[in-house]
Order: sequence, then structure tokens, then C-alpha cells
Amino acid sequence: MNCYVGNEDHLPFYVSLIVNDHLLHNCMLDSGASSNVMTKKVIEQLNLRVSRPYHNICSMDSKRIEVCRIINDLQVFLAAYTDRIMTMDIVVIDVPDS
Repeated sequence: MNCYVGNEDHLPFYVSLIVNDHLLHNCMLDSGASSNVMTKKVIEQLNLRVSRPYHNICSMDSKRIEVCRIINDLQVFLAAYTDRIMTMDIVVIDVPDS
């Protein structure tokens, strides 16, 4: 069940970002998060280059998640406000499509 069904005043907060000249919809963005995560498949579709190896992380349920690499200092733009630029590190994980 979706928490926002029947209550259009409280829709989930997603933003569209421009990353490497590609428009990426439905992003959850937290500039204060300790880790920002993208899947390996999305990284490949955006044609981004990974920077260096990185240590593994834990999910919210404490399960270990293997990290492929990290992208340091990736610039992203808010699609609605292209003058707003954010620089962040992205942890790349490999998860199945399902």
C-alpha cells in the first residue's frame, strides 16, 4: 500500500536531476547523507566513470552490501533550477534488476 494514496497533499518527495547531461527522474537526494547510492546499471547508462575502490557498507537492516566503487565529487544539477549545483560522492552498488 502506498502511503500517499488518496492524500495528494502529502506526495513523496522526489526530484529530477541532470547528471552528466542526462535527465534522471525520481531521485531521492540527501545532501547531508553519509552515503549517496546509485546502482551499477544506472552508472553505466549515464556513462559515468568511477573513481576508486571503496569499503562495503551496511543496509538499514544491517545486511552487508558489496560496493563496486565510488565516484568522487560528482556534480549534479536540480532539473527545475539548473543554477543549483551540488557536488557529492556516489557509492556504486551492483544489485539485480528485480
